[in-house]
Amino acid sequence: MHPDQPKIFLVDDDLFCLKLMEQAIRSQGYHDIQTFDNGSDCLNSLTEEPDIIFLDQMMGSVSGMDALKAIKRFNPDIFVVFVSGQQQVEVAVESLKFGAFDYIVKNETQRTKLNSVLEKIMLVRERLNQRKPARSNRFFSLFQFFSLLLTLSLLSSCTQNLFQAAGRSSRPTQPPLSAPLDYQYRLRPDDRLTLSVWDHDELSVGSVYSAQPSTELDGKYLLVDNNGEVTVPKLGKVSVGSLTVPEAEETLKARFGKSIVNPLVTVQVLNKEVTVLGEVNAPGKLVLDKDRTTLVQVLGRAGDFNNYADKRYVKVLRQQGSKVEENLFDLTRMDLYVQSNTLILPGDVVYVPAKSSKEFERKSGGILAIASGLSAIIVITRLFLSI
Repeated sequence: MHPDQPKIFLVDDDLFCLKLMEQAIRSQGYHDIQTFDNGSDCLNSLTEEPDIIFLDQMMGSVSGMDALKAIKRFNPDIFVVFVSGQQQVEVAVESLKFGAFDYIVKNETQRTKLNSVLEKIMLVRERLNQRKPARSNRFFSLFQFFSLLLTLSLLSSCTQNLFQAAGRSSRPTQPPLSAPLDYQYRLRPDDRLTLSVWDHDELSVGSVYSAQPSTELDGKYLLVDNNGEVTVPKLGKVSVGSLTVPEAEETLKARFGKSIVNPLVTVQVLNKEVTVLGEVNAPGKLVLDKDRTTLVQVLGRAGDFNNYADKRYVKVLRQQGSKVEENLFDLTRMDLYVQSNTLILPGDVVYVPAKSSKEFERKSGGILAIASGLSAIIVITRLFLSI
């Protein structure tokens, strides 16, 4: 009978082999034994704090190697002995690499090997308990404290989700930016326009009817000057300032109608742009191809938020005469979706700020790697100091 009875788990989907292992271990005076016929049940029972686990290599839903990794992540101090029906050097090496204490093959010498491995484990446990230097304990306690702080810091920087239920944000809401329900863009100085007259290429500038429609970069456009006028082929100066696109088309159609029967005229604005800055995947200028484009649509075209975006404080800036109108929108709350999904107008600036934890999150990968390395060094050092 062993005075220091360890808690032992036996895991094997072969019930016959499982029974043989249990009988062999009980014959050596160990009685605190639990058996499992699959890896999942074993992993679910790790909270019972086993000291030793004999783990079969070949199992069903959870393989022995996956179970070994999970056990070591849960508690690296658990002694795990890999048990296999075949002598496989590669498997043995891999199991030891991931923290297995030993590797046993199921054959006629299995009973003897089980007893030998248990004796080794009990010897190591005894020496670990007897030789725990105070300095090592203090150092390990400091490391545990550091790990706890690191975990709490990571948990405090959780990611917000779009349009979650009400009550998740404490920021006061603000009224949406004003925009008429019948809003239409009105032409202004410095606008760049294409002019398309069907079946009259000599009158068209950057025609949309061509095989390759013009863009602003092509340089094929009409420029609205400071007086709100554009210079049109055959017509000369035409005033279009403050007109909507349909109104400008009707004005040009009337002028061309003096020499062309039923002219088909199309005007397109090339520079209806909005600027998107901050924590999105594709910041920069976006061309609005329609009059009514919402904030969510603009952010979608900007490639969505990146991992560091603070979706509770999306800012929209709009020039109103000599003043700049500013509003904040919380895109984490579903109950504010209609209010937050405001209409974005040409010239607006959309800014997505970073979470306050951005710098920590950027560095946390390296910190976690260092912490994992320290953990491994401490475990190995404790083992060598106590043997």
